[in-house]
Amino acid sequence: MTIHPAPGLSRCLCGHAPGDVHAWRVCWLLESGFDPGLAESLASSDVDLHALLELVDRGCSPDLAARILSPLPAGGVG
Repeated sequence: MTIHPAPGLSRCLCGHAPGDVHAWRVCWLLESGFDPGLAESLASSDVDLHALLELVDRGCSPDLAARILSPLPAGGVG
């Protein structure tokens, strides 16, 4: 994750009810360029939010970052 957040990201630190981790995760994902549906899905999952944001910070598209960190389907690759 960036050490110096981009302008506008500070609303994720105080723009929702205290303790609402889901809303906090959705906010960071949306502000980082994830589509609303994907942000909602990822915020509800066990995917590492910090790893997702780090991939995006390094130039990975949000969709690709989500694919890279998504768990494999049960039974492996295929």
